[in-house]
Amino acid sequence: MMKKIVSVFLAAVMVFAAAFPVLAAPEGKSEYPIIRILGNGNEIYDEDGNLVYNFDYDTSQLANDVAQICLPHLLTGLATGDYSDYYDALYEKISEIYGNAKLDENGEPLAGTDISKSERDYMAVRQNQNLGGKGYFNMGDYYFWYDWRLDPLQHADELNDYINHILKATGKEKVSLYGRCIGGTPIIAYLAKYGSEKIDTVCLDSTVTNGGEMIGDVFTGNLNLNTDALLRFANGYFSGSDDSTGDMLFDIIISTVRLLNSAGVSEEIIQLFMDNIYETLGDGFISAFTRASFATWPSYWTMVKADDFEKAKTVIFGEEDSELRKTYSGLIAKLDNYHDTVTSKMPEILKHAKESGTKFCIISKYGYQLFPYVGSYDELSDRWVSVKNSSYGATTALINETLSPEYIAQKTEQGLGRYISVDKEIDASTCYLPDNTWFIKGNNHDDWQDCIEALSYAVCASDSMDVSTNEKYPQFMFYDSENRSLTALTEENMNCEDYYDFDTGSTETLSKKERLFKTLMVLFDWIKKIFTYLSSLFTK
Repeated sequence: MMKKIVSVFLAAVMVFAAAFPVLAAPEGKSEYPIIRILGNGNEIYDEDGNLVYNFDYDTSQLANDVAQICLPHLLTGLATGDYSDYYDALYEKISEIYGNAKLDENGEPLAGTDISKSERDYMAVRQNQNLGGKGYFNMGDYYFWYDWRLDPLQHADELNDYINHILKATGKEKVSLYGRCIGGTPIIAYLAKYGSEKIDTVCLDSTVTNGGEMIGDVFTGNLNLNTDALLRFANGYFSGSDDSTGDMLFDIIISTVRLLNSAGVSEEIIQLFMDNIYETLGDGFISAFTRASFATWPSYWTMVKADDFEKAKTVIFGEEDSELRKTYSGLIAKLDNYHDTVTSKMPEILKHAKESGTKFCIISKYGYQLFPYVGSYDELSDRWVSVKNSSYGATTALINETLSPEYIAQKTEQGLGRYISVDKEIDASTCYLPDNTWFIKGNNHDDWQDCIEALSYAVCASDSMDVSTNEKYPQFMFYDSENRSLTALTEENMNCEDYYDFDTGSTETLSKKERLFKTLMVLFDWIKKIFTYLSSLFTK
């Protein structure tokens, strides 16, 4: 559990874990091969086959190392106003953690690093096999594995080669593409570079290609802290851990937040921190930390929205003509090219493919709190990416709010009321492709289920399925975790957020006596947790 807490800013912003479920029997039969492209869960190896990076690295020594190496430089910076030595020390320490998993200043691999040879070999064999001999193709027949760190336009070239091999092996004239999380990036890059002539269906499942707050807000320095967001997040995310010591420490943190919240001073303390410490150190810390890690991965820059791109470059690499810009000129050239070719033309890319006859299935999930340190913490999300981004343009209410009655009335008058969700939180009419975008409430970004992939398969197997042509898959659905199934979103099941009716400890509406009593109860709970934790240390 402690690893989760320490790495909320470190590891969590990197994790888009890929899962490999076996699909249930398909609904309908896909005439064309389906290429499955998952998120960035692949381990990275050096040229000798040694593992250099995975998503379960040990952070137990991180706090101690940073304190010993970086803290003295930080104290010096506080005394002198010059934090350059602190940033340099932080960069060196984080670089040690990432090692050869980060890329060089040109966005190229170090020490011949790549995904596993077995994954490359798998594709080399599978691309020359016709797996449609039974008369149809399954979702898991073809996987496209890729070094998820690299330039997505390079992924597009590799994907194009893979597609051509599969078409030759199967005798088909088209394939379908299914992308999950960052796995949607090679698809969008492919459409931008090669068009959609060879593509029957595109399925984008909770993808971050139109922006992803977990990285986008970090790269732009759009960070914030909010007690309600922290407590909502904790209620849903930190559960089921078998790390008892970590559980106790996290309980102390949450109990402390509750105590400050009950006393009515939490927001003032956070604002003091943001106005002083973050205002002074924020951009420098972000630049040093990310350049030593994931800012060298061009694929992660796809999560920066088009309007935020220039600001992100300034935060990470400094102003024009800075030394960092010169040092990273090769990497920046790749980022600029992708921005100009893909990110800035996202609506046109999707709409052109649609108008050319490609079918689409876009899936957006919600009902969860974004990681609470991002500036967009109050957006509807699946915990990792907002609905606004994963749906490619839906208009949404903020967390614990609904679209205004006036807005809904206006949309209804325009004949667009069918695009408003029953919980009145989403208007799908503003999506790039409103009739091909489905919303699923109660399923988070990390929870990949057969029934949701079955929706994508149904679109692949159909002639022209959209949100109104299949009663089993209406535009707004609820994920029933008990039965692992999808059903229509209704007033009976719509209040399924993992923070629904969650008590954040607020005392604003209480009388003075009630507030004092509640604060004392929270204080008692806090003291109890402190003693429990200290006792556990002495009994080891």
